[in-house]
Amino acid sequence: MTQIQFSFDTGLELKYQLMETESAKFFADSVQLLTPADINPTSFKNGFSSESLIPERIDRLYAVANAINTLYPGQVDIMPLDPDWRSALQQMHTHFPDLTHNLPGEELHRATPLLGEFNDLIHWLEKELNRKYNGSPLDKSWATLCLDFNRAPACRHVPLPEADYEHFTHQLYFGNLHLHYDNVGRHPWELFGSKDYICPPDQVISQNQISPSCNMYFNDWDILRQARRALPLDKYNASLDKFYHERGGKDFFKYALDDSRLAVGYLKIGQLVNVNDFETIPAREQLRNQLATSTLTGWTVIENNEEVAGRQSSAPRNNCIM
Repeated sequence: MTQIQFSFDTGLELKYQLMETESAKFFADSVQLLTPADINPTSFKNGFSSESLIPERIDRLYAVANAINTLYPGQVDIMPLDPDWRSALQQMHTHFPDLTHNLPGEELHRATPLLGEFNDLIHWLEKELNRKYNGSPLDKSWATLCLDFNRAPACRHVPLPEADYEHFTHQLYFGNLHLHYDNVGRHPWELFGSKDYICPPDQVISQNQISPSCNMYFNDWDILRQARRALPLDKYNASLDKFYHERGGKDFFKYALDDSRLAVGYLKIGQLVNVNDFETIPAREQLRNQLATSTLTGWTVIENNEEVAGRQSSAPRNNCIM
């Protein structure tokens, strides 16, 4: 039995029971090689009173896009987010896979910090603007901590174990721990969630590799669905099926809708141990408020109730993750 405990500067600790899968074992082994300083700060928090950061992040997106165009003139179409922020972000995102896949090795190494931040800002803005303007109870409830290690030197990347495809799900409920997307492109559920009709087929890549990057979910989706205050799961699935066929079905996505390799959602690897303590929205809101002002300081992997290894930040506070 393997668990992982995340620690915060406020004294908060979140302990997760890991699943007995090859991917979960890979995560437990690999995350011990990393520290909070390895986490991408742009992606770390979505939905924790972060709406106030939107103007700052939009300005930064344009600054990064201009910097990319300074290196590679005319490669990024810089589009205004008003009136159609969704299409503008989708169009700009197409340049990230294009440049990543087509730049020569030395050039890619030089451009990676800018390209990575460009990609991260687009995804962060998609989620936050969706929360702000969409109005869907599911979207407004979105709250995640994303430990994105993908560009850290010590981050390991391996092929996704064939047997673990069955653990992909878009039911990203409170207390779930999932591995993050590790390919360069857009995955099917991401296209559906962002209503992306712009992404070209060569940039649609169902997840086929993994890293220790992970997402912790703190939304109210399960409660909202049980209370019939949000789109029920059967209608949600019907909407997803409709989008799949509108986008071109297997010819576009490369896999049939019932093929597990389509990898819809994210790969689940664990569950919050005390999830039953958060069965009401007020209880969850209290935790979300605490997380909004907390700094992640480290994590500990526990095997059979014995600590295996802990990774605490030895860097100054500004290198911890808030």
